[in-house]
Amino acid sequence: MGMNKSPALSWTGGPAETKSFAVVLYDTGFRMLHWVLWDIPVSVNKLPEGIAMGYELTNPMGAHQAANPGMAPDPHMYWGPCSGGAIASTYEYRLYALNKEKLELTESSTAAQAQTAVEAAMLDMVAWEGMASQ
Repeated sequence: MGMNKSPALSWTGGPAETKSFAVVLYDTGFRMLHWVLWDIPVSVNKLPEGIAMGYELTNPMGAHQAANPGMAPDPHMYWGPCSGGAIASTYEYRLYALNKEKLELTESSTAAQAQTAVEAAMLDMVAWEGMASQ
């Protein structure tokens, strides 16, 4: 198991109509959302390593992250890849270009609710994947 620290990510471009970005970490094997980060300003094209805990972020300013119930000390945090034992799992980081500057979500929005809102506002999406095993 890793240190549970979000990786640095960077990207370029997006459709001309892009008003914000979102990032999702999804376990394709277990069909589980690990992390949803949204309301990333369109002027931002990278995320630092180790996104802070909390719903309202200052880096990137204005971004929000969904709650993962049961996570301590704060449920609003990056929950990285973790193997469930001998079974390797495939994880996707998905970057979404969105047609809205702000999604209509709140601090109590779940990762599933955030993912639904992200997909409803999607203009385009790119994914990159990797494997995690114990």
